[in-house]
Amino acid sequence: MTKTNLERSLSYCLMALLFLLPWQTIWLTKERFLNGVKWEYGTLGVYATEILLWTCAILFIFWYWPRAKLRVTSYPASGRDPAHGGGGLRVTKDRLFVFACLLFTLYSLLSSLWSSDRDLAFQHTLRVMEAFILFFMLLLGPITWRAAAGWFVAGAAAQSILGIWQFLSQSTIAVKWLGLAAHPAWEAGTAVVASSEIGRWLRAYGAFPHPNVFGGYLVVGLILTTLLYKTCTTNRTNRLTFCILHFPPWAGPRPLAVAAFCIQTAALFFTFSRSAWLAWAIWMAGWLIWHKTDKAWAGSKWSIVNFQLSIFVILAIIFLPLVQTRISGTATNELTSTADRLSGFGEAGQLFRLSPWLGVGPGHYTVAAHALNPNRPGWEYQPVHNVPLLMLVELGVIGVTLFGAVIISATSNQGSRIRDPVFLISLFSFLPIFLLDHYLYSTYLGLIISATYLALVSRNNNSTP
Repeated sequence: MTKTNLERSLSYCLMALLFLLPWQTIWLTKERFLNGVKWEYGTLGVYATEILLWTCAILFIFWYWPRAKLRVTSYPASGRDPAHGGGGLRVTKDRLFVFACLLFTLYSLLSSLWSSDRDLAFQHTLRVMEAFILFFMLLLGPITWRAAAGWFVAGAAAQSILGIWQFLSQSTIAVKWLGLAAHPAWEAGTAVVASSEIGRWLRAYGAFPHPNVFGGYLVVGLILTTLLYKTCTTNRTNRLTFCILHFPPWAGPRPLAVAAFCIQTAALFFTFSRSAWLAWAIWMAGWLIWHKTDKAWAGSKWSIVNFQLSIFVILAIIFLPLVQTRISGTATNELTSTADRLSGFGEAGQLFRLSPWLGVGPGHYTVAAHALNPNRPGWEYQPVHNVPLLMLVELGVIGVTLFGAVIISATSNQGSRIRDPVFLISLFSFLPIFLLDHYLYSTYLGLIISATYLALVSRNNNSTP
């Protein structure tokens, strides 16, 4: 395989991965139950997209290795000429970041040695490793920023159509080959907006395990759509000349970009995910504030916001009773959800005290919760809805400290670009999901979405799309 073919194959595989990411086709290797209920966080399996991801990883190694060797030979120690004894590796910020990622992953892998369920711990560590691998492939690989962002949003658009249909028809279908599960609105455990006045309304799932995950995915899609729209507006060169190797056809013409905004916003509304709504609102507010003085971008700035706000407000008026029920939090379902989340913080404190330094093990929150109180209904065993607390319980002080080193080295690697407002707004927008839910760390999809988002936001900050 020539270099050109290798690069093209890697780009195609990454595009396919970003587009197919939401589909949860999985081969279950071990299905488990807790107190008679399927144990979602203890099930072992391999996703189809994981196989595709590792295919990308193998291609990436062969593609990147010659470039890595070239970079090593071009870094003489202490800035001296290799011909005069100055050869060797130089400590740089990017290498410190890579080292911090490797150290954190190695610690997670070693944690399986003292975990009660080594298979579960290894699976979760493997998925953390996959997230890091995807991050580096998107940041350093041959795929262009526009191609990566475009195919991610193309996948989000397809999911949006599915989610809109699910809510309007109030039904879902089960297709195991696509990873789709049925979610009857009448069944206990299904995510609904419910009260005695409005009945039970099914929230949009898409192909995801929960509407909150779908909502977070759509927020990423809307942010990337905004950045793509700005790129196509400000860079008019070859706007109408499209090549599938660089970005999908929808990503350029404004009418199609507007359609992408509309269907994603509608789907986001139908998820009724409050954390996703808040993240989206923070992003739009930050975007408006940052571009307040940008006269060249003022018209498009308001157009972008108007596309989304118009759809959201119209739907909020039509479905006002559902919005009031969801926001007021006075319905039985909402009160129960709030109580469960608050009690989860107290439970997290108890579990942390079991092993404060080393943690209970990767992916072991529900394992430890069951050991602490084995008589609860199986569906009550959920990770605490806060990523920092969840990581603290599972990885302990040592693990969180190592992850802190990853964050510090990543921030240092950004240098002066860390002050770029769009980059900061993008990160700050995700705080509600990071602090009010757990799926960004507790699930395979959450880890992959996080890696994709951080890589594309960082790459957009570092270079011209």
